Formats: sequence, structure tokens, C-alpha cells
Amino acid sequence: MFYGCFTSTVESLLGSKGKTHQLIGEEGVLGGTLEFEDFKQIQKPNFIEYLQKGWYVNMSVAIDFTASNLSKHTGKSRHEIDPTGENLNEYEIAIQQVGRILENYSHKQLFSGYGFGGIPDYGLYKGNDRVEHCFTLTGCSSPCVKGLNNFLEEYRKSSK
Repeated sequence: MFYGCFTSTVESLLGSKGKTHQLIGEEGVLGGTLEFEDFKQIQKPNFIEYLQKGWYVNMSVAIDFTASNLSKHTGKSRHEIDPTGENLNEYEIAIQQVGRILENYSHKQLFSGYGFGGIPDYGLYKGNDRVEHCFTLTGCSSPCVKGLNNFLEEYRKSSK
């Protein structure tokens, strides 16, 4: 149920303890009042402040290998890898764009990657013929790879 609204600023609300605010309802009719018992402004640290306090940043990626990534009209997969390396697919572009930023802040330069909804047939999954709902892009027990370029290579191997 809509009782009404009022307009204010944070500055005004910080000093409004115990003050009554008029709620204006539909068609400008008084809809009631609102009173704050307390109002606090909570400052959240920004990205740089988290890093300065010793927090670590790592990049983990989950990639969709379900059938929805195969075009029914062209038969071309969204995971198609250009052997020349000149044309990147949408996944490579996204990994590269986000990864380039996070790599500078990444603790130990580790990137982890998982796939879901696909039939991996490499590494630990060699000979697999069923859909896996969660698998590592590396094909081994650890999903981690050191460095963005190595991570992109693991993605490319898993997409073949």
C-alpha cells in the first residue's frame, strides 16, 4: 500500500532524529508522517581501500558450454576458436577485458575456471561421453592457472 513520499537529502536526514516528515500521497494529499528514530550514513570502502587493507583479488570464471551456445541456424558455436588468433570469440573477449584489469591486482596472478553443461573430453575427462554440470577448464583437479594468457589457453583447449 502506498502511503506517500517525501524528498530530502542525506545531510538533512542525518540531523532529523525525532523530526516528523510529511508524506505526500497521491494527488498531493497528506498520506501520513514518517519519523526516524535514528539515521546513520555508513561509508563503505572503495576498491583501492580494500587493497590497501590487505585484501586479495582473484578471478574465477564459470563458462556456459550448454547447447544454447551453438547456433541452430549456422551450426557455429560461440566457443569457436579462430586458429589464426585474429578473431576472438565473445568469451575470449570478456575474459581478456576483465582479466587485464584484475590481473594487476590479482594475488599470485592465479585465475580459476570452470565449465558447466558440456561434455569435456580432455585431461581427467578423457573419454567422457556425458554432460558434466561442473568441470575444471584445466582438465585436472585444480582449476587454477598462473597468468591471464595461460588461462586463455586453457579456455581455448577446453573449447575444442
